[in-house]
Amino acid sequence: QPRLHRVVETTAIRAGIPMPKIGVIDDPAPNAFAASLSPTNAVIGVTTGALDLLDDSELEAVVAHEVAHIVNQDGRVTLTTFALVGSIASLAGVLLVLGWAMVRTVFTEFKFGLGFITGMLGLIMLVLGAAFALVAFVLGPLISSAVSRRREFLADASGVELTRFPDGLARALEKIEAHPVKLSTASFEVRGLFFVNSYGEGWFAALLGSHPPVAERVARLRQIGRGF
Repeated sequence: QPRLHRVVETTAIRAGIPMPKIGVIDDPAPNAFAASLSPTNAVIGVTTGALDLLDDSELEAVVAHEVAHIVNQDGRVTLTTFALVGSIASLAGVLLVLGWAMVRTVFTEFKFGLGFITGMLGLIMLVLGAAFALVAFVLGPLISSAVSRRREFLADASGVELTRFPDGLARALEKIEAHPVKLSTASFEVRGLFFVNSYGEGWFAALLGSHPPVAERVARLRQIGRGF
């Protein structure tokens, strides 16, 4: 894929990062992704559908978006967010198990003194565990999704800084969104890495979607374009 190599190499030079590894995904759905923990260890993947659908300026804009993810170290940000939510979930599990074990000592043999104090501590642990579980399993996904959407907006803006051509990225988004074939090869766990990932429509999708609506991304790009 000399065309793809040329675009990635040129964009990486503009961004001042080493040449990422390149992968081509055999999928008719137009899409792309970037994965990295640092600019020195990164990979960009582009589907055959995107290579067939997009012209050179649109492909360059999509690659610039993915390079922006690498430069902004969004992989590290995402990993940190998941690690934080996972740590809170683990802490919630420990508090609930220990709290229940301590409360049971009072249920099985009610007595004042040390047993009563142990039971009260267990009750406090249960309350704290329930609070941490609420944060991890309810607020955690909302926070992770919100962070992901903000990073997508940032990658759009940073990608435009590399190409100086916001219309190319806007056209690519519109073409990919209108394409009848959607990505099928990626598992649910990694779909958030891709250039476009539609979670559906409605308020529920707006809360849990890893990507902002394409229409909103295009509107922001058109606004940026008016400033050029």
